[in-house]
Amino acid sequence: VGGVCGSNYGTITNCSNKGNVGEDDDSVGGVSGSNYGTITNCNNEGKVSGTEDSVGGVSGDNNKTITNCYNTGIVSGQSYVGGVNGYNKNGTIINCYTTGEVNGTGSHVGGVIGMNLSNGTITNCYYDSTVYTGTAIGDDMGTTEKVEGKTTEQYKTGEVAYLLQLDQSDEVWGQTIGT
Repeated sequence: VGGVCGSNYGTITNCSNKGNVGEDDDSVGGVSGSNYGTITNCNNEGKVSGTEDSVGGVSGDNNKTITNCYNTGIVSGQSYVGGVNGYNKNGTIINCYTTGEVNGTGSHVGGVIGMNLSNGTITNCYYDSTVYTGTAIGDDMGTTEKVEGKTTEQYKTGEVAYLLQLDQSDEVWGQTIGT
């Protein structure tokens, strides 16, 4: 179940979900419940909730690619719950962030990702450590680089936008300082 689509096998680009997404099910995401394709330049602002596993602000479970996406909504579920992605099985997640609350009643709960399996890769992703005080990744068996919490103040100074933009030639991330 997703705010834009239930299961993505293609390409989702430049979309935004502002509605609440909730289901008595697993694989619930603000943009896509399950991702087997590519999600780029998308965001979720609505509340995302599931009563079972694999709940994430952008995607519930990821098997392919999520790039330049963010979540500002509250994310709640049982296990495998993350601000960006609940369960990164075989996917790649690059340049993403979340500032929303993350709540899980079970195991594998993280500010960015709930569970990152051995074939999963997460690079340059951040969560607001003032809002969610737990770890970036609930359980990490994959490859990670620069996956960490930043305070609300660090977000306001533009530091996170700067880090997300870093080596990209096209301007993707920008910010009015102080917001």
